[in-house]
Amino acid sequence: MFNYIYRLFRLKTIKSRLQFWGIFFVFLIGISSLIPTFFIISRGIKADQMNYLEQTVSLQSTAIENWFNERSSYIRTISNLNEIRNLDKERMKNILTSAVNLQSEFDMLTYINKNGFIEIDSSKSGAKIKNQASINLSDRDYFQEGKKGKEFVSDVIIARATGKPSIIVSCPIIDSQQQFQGVIAGVVEPRTVEKIMERMRFGKTGETYLVNREGVMITESRFIADLIKYGMVSSTARLNLKVHTEIVQKAQTNLSVVLPYSNYRGVESLGAYHWTQNGKWLVIAEVNQAEMLDSLYNSMFIIIMSILCIVAFVLYIVLKVSHHIERPLQFVLNGVRLIQKSNYKYRIDVKEVAPRAIEFQEVCSAFNLMAETVETTIHGLEDSEERYRTLIETSPHTVLVHSKGKIVFMNQEGALLFGANHPEELIGKDVISLVHPDSLLQVKERVASSYENKKQAELLEEKLLRLDGTIIYTETVANPITYNGNPGSLVIVRDITERKKIEKALQDSEEKFRLLAETSGDMITIHNVEGEYLYVSPACHRLLQYEMDNLLGKSAYLLIHPDDLEYVHNAFLTLQHVNYTSSTYRIRQKSGEYVWFETNLATIRTVEGALEKIVAVSRDITERKLLEQQLQEANHRLEMLSWRDGLTGIANRRFFDEKLESEWKRAARGSTPLSLIMIDIDHFKLYNDTYGHQGGDDCLKKVAETLASVPNRSGDIVARYGGEEFAVILPQTNNADALKIAEKLCKAIASLEIPHASSKVADIVTVSAGLATMLPTPFSNPAEVISLADKALYYAKESGRNQVQNFHEAIVS
Repeated sequence: MFNYIYRLFRLKTIKSRLQFWGIFFVFLIGISSLIPTFFIISRGIKADQMNYLEQTVSLQSTAIENWFNERSSYIRTISNLNEIRNLDKERMKNILTSAVNLQSEFDMLTYINKNGFIEIDSSKSGAKIKNQASINLSDRDYFQEGKKGKEFVSDVIIARATGKPSIIVSCPIIDSQQQFQGVIAGVVEPRTVEKIMERMRFGKTGETYLVNREGVMITESRFIADLIKYGMVSSTARLNLKVHTEIVQKAQTNLSVVLPYSNYRGVESLGAYHWTQNGKWLVIAEVNQAEMLDSLYNSMFIIIMSILCIVAFVLYIVLKVSHHIERPLQFVLNGVRLIQKSNYKYRIDVKEVAPRAIEFQEVCSAFNLMAETVETTIHGLEDSEERYRTLIETSPHTVLVHSKGKIVFMNQEGALLFGANHPEELIGKDVISLVHPDSLLQVKERVASSYENKKQAELLEEKLLRLDGTIIYTETVANPITYNGNPGSLVIVRDITERKKIEKALQDSEEKFRLLAETSGDMITIHNVEGEYLYVSPACHRLLQYEMDNLLGKSAYLLIHPDDLEYVHNAFLTLQHVNYTSSTYRIRQKSGEYVWFETNLATIRTVEGALEKIVAVSRDITERKLLEQQLQEANHRLEMLSWRDGLTGIANRRFFDEKLESEWKRAARGSTPLSLIMIDIDHFKLYNDTYGHQGGDDCLKKVAETLASVPNRSGDIVARYGGEEFAVILPQTNNADALKIAEKLCKAIASLEIPHASSKVADIVTVSAGLATMLPTPFSNPAEVISLADKALYYAKESGRNQVQNFHEAIVS
């Protein structure tokens, strides 16, 4: 348990542990008395506040109902006037004009005839309704209720006459024959109701507001400036803000509210509700929980300050004690820091810690031993790096690197091969400028393939040019690499000009061939069609340790490494159809060891064209093979570092950008869908603040590992997009399948149950995900699907987090 506490609070030093336990016991005593006091005071304040809210919402509801009852009574009085009932149009107009001026709460009074058309209107501004004869209101609820002889107060609607949000108070006109003759309608703007609501404002954050049954706010918010600032509404909350809070959901089912809850501004609040106007509107009274607790915090502040004073005193005592213990360990810590700064010669003087405990002396001795080991290891690595550099610089073969078609590195042997005194004379030159026209096409194809496909180019003969124009024959092999973030190629060039001359001489005369063979450093052999040695040059003794007579008449296959036997045999069979080929294989020396041979094979045919003999020119390339292997390993390590995220081990942003670009082009060519999921850890900043950056890093690693384990197709890519944000590329995946994967990802993270005490969504780590699916075309680009997925992610956060939002669903809702 103690180790768990030390890991949890990162108590790595003796001083920090002594401080922790001293402070812990003081806080334990203080909190044992503080917590009961806190809850007693908190419950009292909360109960008083709830009583006040319930009284406020009840009074507000009564006030609204009384106000509308008075307005209905006023409209009823007007509709019962004889001039109105008798439809005296001239007198009706005067009455309505006077009435609207006397009753300031009405913005307009109108007479709607029995067919649903406005015949008379009067407003405080004196403005007339345009095209009133064409406005049919017969389908409105208040008109339908009037035909039934009933008075009516409407919900907030957009008035057809004015185009503004309005509340209609209506009463039917019944003539002396008890026949329906139309309705008198009074238009009340919602801001008039807001004036009634403003009377019930209280405190710094208290407010009352109205929402309809759909949860749409129908009165202006007290905090409209904040809503506009945070982009929740553009200009007004009235009819533009839909309230999804718990109190609205509970009210719609007449259930009690669990307090506190998050209000429509995302602030923890206390509140009460009451239905008014026959359940048409919901009156809500709310106050921020923080305001309620201000008085509680003031009382608790005094108590906490007292505890902190005691903690400070205990901390002072602990510091005195820990200083005596910490001093010997400081020697070790200083030594570690010096080693981190590459000072590997530092050693602790054991005499200085002699008066301390024996354990500290043993620690210092162990540190000195460790420092000596580190120094030896580092020097060994530096020597290895120097040997590797020397290997390339002193290689008997030309080693060059080109990127973007330009030479960026060449060793001294390469400079001499191309007729330069120093490699600097060739740096920056176009690599194609050194190629003979006969080999130009194949070299261009190899360079393009190396850059684009990142595949090793096989051994190939090429005609190159020295700076003075002289032709040189070479064999080249190329490995794709990344140079300064760009595609490049590492090329090894071997000069075979002399060998070419020898091969040509062999074709001219067998005598010349034999003479050249005996003086060549390469091993030259002649075989029959079964592979048996007919002639072996003296170089076989130097290369294979055999005398010529030991090999004559024996099959060359007997010396080939078993793993390479089929490859060499196929090369011999190829000569049935072509006159030249080459192969690379391992061959056994007389000592039993295997060396690498590179062999060029040419045919000698009869007059009829039948294969008669095979001429082989071989050389030992073991050294070059070792160099190639080392270069491949180094290239592989560089490539792994270039696309892997250093913290999480999954693909990084750079790899994500490259793969999205390539998958986008592939989807555009095949007309297949491509889906992208953007994922963000909910309230990760709060997680870092609570658990520290090390805890945050551990969280990121677990989340990344889990995300990477969910997609099960080889083409699916999970990458760290940046910070706490991840991205998943799903090629050839439609929206429905991608949505299932996104939901599976969110559930997988939640199943980790990583504690997150500061989250406003849950007590564990959760994620929000935004999904977008597109059908790429040659005229679109990947930035579009990133933008759509990012918008869906933003909507998921705005909608409460811990969820998946599909871009199409987000737009519709």
